[in-house]
Amino acid sequence: MKNETKKILITFAVLFTIVSCLSLVETSEVNATNFFNVLGNAFRGAQLYDNWMAVLDMNAPDGNSPFWYLQDTNKLEGEDTWRCQECHGWDYKGSEGAFANGNHVTGFIGIQNMIGKSNEEIINYLNGTNNLEHDFSEYLSEKDMNDLAAFMQTKQVDLKLLVDYDTRQIIGHKENGAVYYQETCQECHGEKGNNIIVSHDGFMMYISDLAYVDPWQAIHHARFGKPMMEFNHAFEEFGLSIYKIADIFSYVQTLPTYNTEEQLQKYNPVLTIDTSNQGGIISILIGGGILLFIIIFSWVIVSKELKKQEFKNIKNLNK
Repeated sequence: MKNETKKILITFAVLFTIVSCLSLVETSEVNATNFFNVLGNAFRGAQLYDNWMAVLDMNAPDGNSPFWYLQDTNKLEGEDTWRCQECHGWDYKGSEGAFANGNHVTGFIGIQNMIGKSNEEIINYLNGTNNLEHDFSEYLSEKDMNDLAAFMQTKQVDLKLLVDYDTRQIIGHKENGAVYYQETCQECHGEKGNNIIVSHDGFMMYISDLAYVDPWQAIHHARFGKPMMEFNHAFEEFGLSIYKIADIFSYVQTLPTYNTEEQLQKYNPVLTIDTSNQGGIISILIGGGILLFIIIFSWVIVSKELKKQEFKNIKNLNK
């Protein structure tokens, strides 16, 4: 009896191990980041990604960036065309994220495929090795490129976990956010968030306006600071987790706005996200189905073996 029970337990353990390994395949592929090869300052890299010209205190190169001609949907010109975020988005997803439609759409891909790449592989995208029209070596030093690479390697977060892309609502705990806001933001922005008015794309805004129309940009600036601002707060560098930042902005979205809702709709009038090609959803569903089948199949085998063993025990007792 003991040997039979041992065999059943070993069988179940093997099947459980297989299931566990299969469930880790997707995660391993996404998170296999070579952290040992991070050479730069990721926080400074995040600001370079925002506006490297402001960080380096230099004028924008003349004209549009060399690759701007590859698209005709984004009508911005000059300095804006040289900023990383204008092509790849505040959510780092490019054409598969918040910039899939609207005023900023370019059709350029995001940078999430840089997660897991080595420092050298990323630098090759920045210095023109992989694409001569994407050569920033004339403007960015080795340190600048290392910092940008460090940001791409270690600080990207899938903002679909924090923002509802259809409604732009930030997913967080408003009650906790109100407390964090009072502790970290209220002194400057005021109780109602109306002490500071800033300009974004020609719109004068409170912090609540930006959180409402562009939560992805608001989160990036809270995490890493804004290089054009005199008070350059990077709350994540100071230990404020991204989840607390999401809580804060879920509360900020409830504060009064400088603009009316109708006015704010003009900030980015079309924001319909095409999710048909995102996230490997089909492969995830197939993998989930396989895992479910293995679990059910394992349970059926174990149940049958247990019943057989129980039947043998009953027969032995009746002898």
